[in-house]
Amino acid sequence: MEYKVAKQHWGDKQYHEGDTREVKVKGDADQLVAMGLIVDSKAAAEKAKAEAKAQAEKEKADAKAKAQADEEAEERAIEADEAKDGAEKAATKPKNKMAKEVANKSE
Repeated sequence: MEYKVAKQHWGDKQYHEGDTREVKVKGDADQLVAMGLIVDSKAAAEKAKAEAKAQAEKEKADAKAKAQADEEAEERAIEADEAKDGAEKAATKPKNKMAKEVANKSE
């Protein structure tokens, strides 16, 4: 059976992390798996696939959250501009209620 090398070690030869190692005796393979030196190739592939899927989902969620935060920030900026415009209009109105309101600034 083929296994993926999880940690560098000496066996019948030098094995490096990521190499493929063939172990013919099931008991030897079980012992090497228990020591954390090798992992089942199929299990490693499934784990890598699951990790990639989780990463893709996380990136999608992050992008959605960023878009929502950007939209909310834009809405707050618009509200702030509207409040500023309202404050400017209120400041330009005459305080004397009896005073004539100027329709044209040139008057």
